[in-house]
Amino acid sequence: MNTTIIEPEFSIKPKIEGWLVVYLLQIIISILFYLLIVIGILHWWDAGGIIHNDVSGYKFLLLLPGLITACIKLPISLLVLFLIIKKKQIIPRFVFMLEGICIFTRVIEIVNITMQLDSTITQILQTILYILISFTWILYFKKSIRVKNTFLK
Repeated sequence: MNTTIIEPEFSIKPKIEGWLVVYLLQIIISILFYLLIVIGILHWWDAGGIIHNDVSGYKFLLLLPGLITACIKLPISLLVLFLIIKKKQIIPRFVFMLEGICIFTRVIEIVNITMQLDSTITQILQTILYILISFTWILYFKKSIRVKNTFLK
């Protein structure tokens, strides 16, 4: 009597480790930061910031790009966090989209900083650093074997 045991195939994806943990922490911190921006600006606006602090609304116009950016990045960051935790195969595309938006908004920020009279080189270098970090994450999610093993297999 010949019996063969057939072992079931389980598709267990590797744990989220290494640089993926760093990216996960960055996403969580970013989500908290975007929430603080949205809540802070809306609270200021609701408390009469436009009327009492600046009749022309100039201060609000300066804050508006940050509010719009945070409102765009917040839901995408929440989605990226969910997709990373669930280890979905589509995660690299959403990371590319999120980091691309980050790069785009930082380039606009550099233009805005250079147009201000009181801007410093430190502000520009900090913004360039953020752009380089976004490019690094794009390259990591494009080339990393860990990303491929964790999300794409």
